[in-house]
Amino acid sequence: MTGIRLPEALNDDDIAVGYLTTYYAPRLDKSSGRTEIDYTEAFFDRFGEDDEDPNRLLPADLMAVYLHGGTGFGLRVAAELLHANAEEYAGMLKDIGEDTNLWKASKKQVKKALKFESKLKELPGVGPATAGKLVARKRPKLYPIGDRVVSEALGTRSGVIWPLREELKENKDLVKKLKGLRKSAGLPKTISPVRVLDVVTWMEQKSL
Repeated sequence: MTGIRLPEALNDDDIAVGYLTTYYAPRLDKSSGRTEIDYTEAFFDRFGEDDEDPNRLLPADLMAVYLHGGTGFGLRVAAELLHANAEEYAGMLKDIGEDTNLWKASKKQVKKALKFESKLKELPGVGPATAGKLVARKRPKLYPIGDRVVSEALGTRSGVIWPLREELKENKDLVKKLKGLRKSAGLPKTISPVRVLDVVTWMEQKSL
């Protein structure tokens, strides 16, 4: 047993798909001409767009994290992320390896991703949530966002990634469920299963 407390919405596909389509509405409904944006977090994910460089932090990554509530991106921090420390960060991302689904990733790969998050947290004003979102932006299959709301809901306040990795390794039905929800919601495969779980969990908590 991993001890993860999965969201109740996973027991009702209609509710879970509803959470996903509501959350991602600004990106799903491109032809509607709607101007209101309920969840700017929807723009965190790429929708079938090729990453210019998966091993380098880009201005678009900072904007995506900002739209997801990330903080600490003053001029100094942005300069260090994109210029002063860019080569060091690029080396660490390359060392993590290709984006691998969390349940297939090696312990070594996960540890390297956590090391990169820790390095980012050394920057002034960059806390755990923002650092984690930057890692998740570059390795969305591997790295769950796991902010405070999601972590508390899953019962993993000491860290999401290890217990979630074990849950996904042991529970193949959960992986199948998350992929099925993604398809039913009309989302592309660039939205990873760990991201589907993150969104469903977060939306359920917001609806309580």
